[in-house]
Amino acid sequence: MGRSAKWIKDVHPSQPVSEVARMALAFRLDAVAYYLPKAATSAEDDIEYVHQLRVATRRSMAALQTFQSLLPARRARKLRKMLGRLRRAAGAARDLDVLYERLCEHAEQTSVPGMKKVLAKVIERREESQCPLLEAHRRWKKKNCEKWVSQLLARVRWRSENPEPSFEQSAAQALCAPVSEFFQAARADLDDIVALHRMRICAKQLRYTMELLAGAFASDFRERLYPTFTEVQEKLGAINDCATAKRLFENWAAAAKSGDAAVELNRMAGGELQQLDSVCGEFRQWWTSGRAGRLRKQFEPYLVHLDPSATQANDRSDLPRATAL
Repeated sequence: MGRSAKWIKDVHPSQPVSEVARMALAFRLDAVAYYLPKAATSAEDDIEYVHQLRVATRRSMAALQTFQSLLPARRARKLRKMLGRLRRAAGAARDLDVLYERLCEHAEQTSVPGMKKVLAKVIERREESQCPLLEAHRRWKKKNCEKWVSQLLARVRWRSENPEPSFEQSAAQALCAPVSEFFQAARADLDDIVALHRMRICAKQLRYTMELLAGAFASDFRERLYPTFTEVQEKLGAINDCATAKRLFENWAAAAKSGDAAVELNRMAGGELQQLDSVCGEFRQWWTSGRAGRLRKQFEPYLVHLDPSATQANDRSDLPRATAL
C-alpha cells in the first residue's frame, strides 16, 4: 500500500474508531501540508509534487467522507471546500504536465511544422495554471490552516449516546457501501464508455477506503485482496489515461493557430481513440463474470452480513461509513 502502510502499522483493530480516525486524518492532511508548498513554489524541480498533492487531497477527502460522523460538521465542510480547491488547482496543472510530456515525446519522433509553437503554448498555459496553486498556498499560510487542522483533529470524537465501536467493528460497516457501489457499477453495460468511467470512479473510491480500513483486518486484506483489487483499478486507470489524452489533444487542436499543428494534434487524438478502443476491449475480455464473482467472494469475509437481529444496529447513522466522493 506504499506510503499509506506507514500509519497502518501503528493501528490496532481493537482501538476506538475515533482514535483511528484522528490518526488517519492527521496522516493524510500532513501529506497535503507537505506537498502544497512544494507544488506551489518548486513544481519546476519535480512534476511529481503536483501529482502527489492531487493524490493527497483526494485521499484526505476520502478520509473526511469515511469518518464524517465523527467530525464537527461545519469545520468538516470548510475543510472539504479547501481541499476541493486544492484538488482542482493541482488537477489542472497536472493535466498540462501530462500533455506536455506526451507532446515532447511525440515531437522527438516527428518534425511537424508548428509543433514547437504548440509546445510553447502549452508551457504558457502551464505557467498560468501555477497561479491558482500559488494563491492556494498563500491562503493556506495566511489562514494558518495547519493550526486550524490541528483544532479540527482535536474535535474528532464519537458523537452518539451508543457505545463507541472498535475500529474493526466500524471498518466492517464502512466497507459495505463502497464495495456494493463498485460491484453495482461493474454489472452495468461495459460497452458504454460512460459505464466504464463510473466503474473506474467507484474503483478509485473503494481503493482509497481500503487503504483507510486495512489496519482493521487480517494481513490477507493488505497482502492479497488489496493487490488484486489494485490491478482492477489500474486497468481502469489506463482507460482513463487514453480518454483524457484524447480530450486534451482535441482541445489543443481546436486552439492551435498553426494548421499543420492542428492536423497533427487531431491525428494524435485519433491515435488515442484507437488506443482507447483497444484497452477497453482488452478490459472487457479480462473482466469476466467469473473474475468478478471470485473478487466478490474475496471481499465477503470483511463485510458486515446483515440478519434480522442485526439490521437495526447496522443501519445506525452514527456509525462511520464510506460514501461517494
